Amino acid sequence: MKISAAHKKQHRVNAGEFLSDTDLSQIWRIESGALRIDSILADGFLHFVCLCLPGDLIGSELMTGFLGGIKVKAIVPTALTEMTPDLDETHLLLKNSIAQRWARCSEAVSLRSGSAPSRIQRFLLMLTNSRDNVVVESMLLELPNLREIASLVDSTPETVCRVIGLFLKEGMLHERKPLSVRVNSCNLRAYSAVDMKPGTRRYALT
Repeated sequence: MKISAAHKKQHRVNAGEFLSDTDLSQIWRIESGALRIDSILADGFLHFVCLCLPGDLIGSELMTGFLGGIKVKAIVPTALTEMTPDLDETHLLLKNSIAQRWARCSEAVSLRSGSAPSRIQRFLLMLTNSRDNVVVESMLLELPNLREIASLVDSTPETVCRVIGLFLKEGMLHERKPLSVRVNSCNLRAYSAVDMKPGTRRYALT
């Protein structure tokens, strides 16, 4: 899809920061990082819908009337580029955005089914923006805090902490730091986390 490149505005969003309604009145392409979309329920609580990852578009919700019913938050530092489609491109942009969102919602369902290790493995692979035939070697991956990860994969911070510790022990992850870890997406994908059983040891990953 061709989008005008003239005078594109850049926007950086810190981890934990929500996009404002003004932000969401424009269309952005995610260049790096990750955003979570939550729907606002009638009682005011937020319900996780999906993640948006590099290459995805955000802001097209305005075009379909959903702006008032969602919250969008960066789960890691995120860089956005403003898109400025002309009238002829708007229909194609909306079509592509709907297809992207459908795929992301399908991925979100996978974060809520299966064992905790398998859910966390899927989440980490999503953050690498990995594809079946793409190998990302020695990638430093920025991570959300434990509470955020637990919310996304329907678990507890303690379980997430233990599972990440297990992945480190098994060589699926390397060089753990408080909010990052080094990943080889091929190695991470090669392991089956379905039957892994995390022990009781806790790791200081905040």
